[in-house]
Amino acid sequence: MLVVDASVAVKWFIAEEGSEDADALLDSDIPLLAPKIIEVEVTSALAYRYRVGDLDAAEVRRAVARWVDGCLAAHAPLTSDDRELLKDAAELSIELDYKIPDCLYLALARSAGCPLITADAHLLRKTKGISGVRTIRLGDPLPGSK
Repeated sequence: MLVVDASVAVKWFIAEEGSEDADALLDSDIPLLAPKIIEVEVTSALAYRYRVGDLDAAEVRRAVARWVDGCLAAHAPLTSDDRELLKDAAELSIELDYKIPDCLYLALARSAGCPLITADAHLLRKTKGISGVRTIRLGDPLPGSK
């Protein structure tokens, strides 16, 4: 089992560096978890790509529809309630001096006892050596792989 963050999930919809690794993860038999905030973060990232000119409106609409109607329903099961993670996320935020949304992913990984996979280099640097949380960079070997 892996906790997947929005930096990985958005690569399922936008062809960019790491997209092949993200697709392979989605196609694998590894169960994926994410906090509920991933719904908003991926949708926000897709809309942002329109605002900066990377995608046109039709591409954003298609990607959001695939995210909401397809991927969320079929793949990454979400936690039922991020509130259960908020206290630990706040502690992680204080310890790391980092944003609560990212700390929700870390809190879920710690709670579930599994690694967090991310494409966010800054998050990887921030979490190096933190107790009870293992992070994996997208593209690195996965647990149980050879």
